[in-house]
Amino acid sequence: IQKAKDKAIALKLKKEAEYKAQKEAEEKARIKREQELASMNPIDKIIDSFGDDVTKVINGMKDGSIENIDDIKVELAVKLKSIMQKDSKQWDKAKQKALKRKEYIESLLN
Repeated sequence: IQKAKDKAIALKLKKEAEYKAQKEAEEKARIKREQELASMNPIDKIIDSFGDDVTKVINGMKDGSIENIDDIKVELAVKLKSIMQKDSKQWDKAKQKALKRKEYIESLLN
C-alpha cells in the first residue's frame, strides 16, 4: 500500500513539475515574442500582424483597414514587392489576382 502511495505522490510531483516547466516555457516564449515585436519597425509589424500573408496585407491596403496607410503605403509597397520577388512564382504568376496585386504594388511605386 505504501509503495502505491509513494508512486502516486511521485507521479503527482512529476506532473506538477512538467506543468510548471510548460508554463515557464510559455512565459519565456511570450516575452521573446514581445521583445521581437518591440524591435520591429512599423512596416514589419504590419506584415507580421497579417501572418506574413502578402495577399492579406495588400487587401488590407486596398480596403483601408491598415491604419495610416496613406503615410506608409509606398514604404509598405517596397517591402511587399521585395517579399514577393523572393518567390518568383508568387511575383510572376499568370493568374489574374496575382497580376492585379503586382500591378497595384507597382502603381504605388511609380
